[in-house]
Amino acid sequence: MKLRLLCLLTLILTACIPASAADTKSPKGTRDERVVGIGVAIQVEGLSKMAPEKFVRVSKYHPLRVIELMKESPSIAAGLKVGDVITRVDDVDIDGLALKDIVARIRGKENTKVKITFIRANEKEPRTITVERKPLSYAATKKL
Repeated sequence: MKLRLLCLLTLILTACIPASAADTKSPKGTRDERVVGIGVAIQVEGLSKMAPEKFVRVSKYHPLRVIELMKESPSIAAGLKVGDVITRVDDVDIDGLALKDIVARIRGKENTKVKITFIRANEKEPRTITVERKPLSYAATKKL
């Protein structure tokens, strides 16, 4: 359970950046942060939950599936749905790529765009959408 939670948190596809240039700490000692991303959680299917993250690679036998979308996220506005299988990121085929490398390609700075190509269940042709990275509710990312 602990490993699954860690993997889900790693796969949220968000990047934490300081709320201000000062990088201040709150009275409790935690850093004030805002989260920027596309608001999607993904999972590589068919792999053991015990597999170390650095060895997790996407393939036709282990596709990268959207498992959750954050409320009011840019990914929902762009048309992504739970169950979609991501096949390309910014026109790069992700087959054979390590999960951490795919996540790095999807993350980015606020107001920049990423192109996601995916296949939806019961459809033959892939779809491509462009998603703009936006600030997300920190509470929404903690739910995953």
